[in-house]
Amino acid sequence: MNNCHGYTRILEAILALILLSAPFLLFKPISPHNAEKLREIIMDTLVKADVKGDLTRYVYDEKWNELENLIISLLPSSIKLSITVTDAFNNVLYTVNLGLPNDGNIVVVSYILMFRGAIRIVTVKASW
Repeated sequence: MNNCHGYTRILEAILALILLSAPFLLFKPISPHNAEKLREIIMDTLVKADVKGDLTRYVYDEKWNELENLIISLLPSSIKLSITVTDAFNNVLYTVNLGLPNDGNIVVVSYILMFRGAIRIVTVKASW
């Protein structure tokens, strides 16, 4: 009977070890290489969006749905993001979360626009 009690303790310890280590095994932080790649993708997307002036036009005309659609259309669907537009004084003009998790594994890219002396900053936070 005492032998069974010892095995039970061992099983309890193994189960506890599995439960405590599971989050670390399932959680995969963004590696520096992946973070840099994601940062490049986001910056390239913002530059492409602004080549024809669409990004600038949508931001200054406050066409937020068009802005969202433009950025989303240029990104792979696996990227989750949030978009924030602020003025030069950091007043938030627009913000939207498009599935970005709150796990801290994000990259942040800011893109500065200037039109007729007014500065706008488009900040994209993204995660895989």
